[in-house]
Amino acid sequence: MLILLQNIDVRPMCKVCFVAYLIALFFMGCSGSNNPLVITEEDSSKSSHDSLSIDIAKLNCRVFLLDSSQHYRGLTVDHSIVFVTGSKGHVAQGLLSTDSIKWRVHCNVDSLHLRDIEVVSDSIFVLSIGAPGFIKSISKSKITDDRSLWNTTYFNSDSNVFMDGFSFWDNGYGLTYGDPLNEFHFLLKTKNYGKEWIRIDSIQLPKPAMEEAGFAASGTGLACIGDGVAFVGWGGVKARIFKTIDYGESWCVQETPIAHGKAGKGIYCMAWKNQLEGVVAGGNWEEPAGDSCYAYTKDGGETWKLGIGGSGYRSGICHVEGEVYCSVGSNGTDLSVDGGATWVQINKQNMNAVVAVPSSRNIIAIGSKGRGFLLPY
Repeated sequence: MLILLQNIDVRPMCKVCFVAYLIALFFMGCSGSNNPLVITEEDSSKSSHDSLSIDIAKLNCRVFLLDSSQHYRGLTVDHSIVFVTGSKGHVAQGLLSTDSIKWRVHCNVDSLHLRDIEVVSDSIFVLSIGAPGFIKSISKSKITDDRSLWNTTYFNSDSNVFMDGFSFWDNGYGLTYGDPLNEFHFLLKTKNYGKEWIRIDSIQLPKPAMEEAGFAASGTGLACIGDGVAFVGWGGVKARIFKTIDYGESWCVQETPIAHGKAGKGIYCMAWKNQLEGVVAGGNWEEPAGDSCYAYTKDGGETWKLGIGGSGYRSGICHVEGEVYCSVGSNGTDLSVDGGATWVQINKQNMNAVVAVPSSRNIIAIGSKGRGFLLPY
């Protein structure tokens, strides 16, 4: 997407207004597709040419409701199939169209507290936070409400285990991360598409900082990308990232300016455009309206800058396309059109996880009490 700015006079505008103006341009530019953004229910009759005069905070999200007893945090999309996981073992599968999701499979995985879901090759994997901790899988072609068909690929009976999320590379290698266990960081590795998991030895890992742990907010505090590159985000006294470039064989440490200083503060989620450009987000879930919650990098995490704007604590984030990122949290949804440098809130719905589907030009989010939304763009 190309936005021409040379003829725009920004002198009369405040910075936040200018960012809002850019976001409106972004959505107006997308509205020429067969799947235009619905601005608001009451203003849906307006044409796309009116979008510059619409308040960004009123951009409409198409809300859906699944099981109201579940708090959803696991979310992934495989082509046009949407998968979500909930706090009482619920797994839902839906078919994504241009402007809706048709939910067609619902099942329960042993009523586990599921926090992440990934599709790897021909299998679906779910992760529970513990204790005990489970990673379970099922063939994509066999997903059903018969819980006996789910296979346990990893089990940890330690009463202190707490797993936060997992991620995979295309070649079947993958990582799982969790809070420190037995005085060093908990990282698992697979080399065979999740069929077997082994714990990475403490000798290979940096030493934990004070009160350092991960956050099971949306499963996106870990990202495996490219050829052997992965980033793992932590919080506590510091907000650090562990980075590997060799599929988890060796690690280095990067410090970020994300809010930190106590156990509940730090990096809750991250999204990467490529191996060099990415955004981390978080803050403090106990004070959702508090500290700055974004930092972005253009050099693979060697240097970081704080983002400006936004609406407090963030639990989930995704790369949409180009320089566009979207994030969600307790106070609503934020959007950035400049690689994470500046952010504007577009709604106030409390959501936990978010993913973008460029092929159908949709953003999907899920949250507590069974709620979610679909945002065509």
